[in-house]
Amino acid sequence: MENSTTKSNSFGGKLWCSIFNHHYEITKNVTLHFKEYTCKHCQHQLTNTAQGKIVFMTEEYREINETLSLFYQKRHGLI
Repeated sequence: MENSTTKSNSFGGKLWCSIFNHHYEITKNVTLHFKEYTCKHCQHQLTNTAQGKIVFMTEEYREINETLSLFYQKRHGLI
């Protein structure tokens, strides 16, 4: 059985993306304006910035999105 770390580092996914480009899907709606994206083939992760740009997900952006999501959910009474 193949686990997620094996799949994310697979040569086939990287080869597919190098030839046909990435196929990003929304994996998490942080707020109405901020989203997290993941490539369907190679598992690269992206997110939105406050300036409206889409950048690669780093640990800093992951923490920002988590905090932003908590504030959003508390403000709208979702938790």
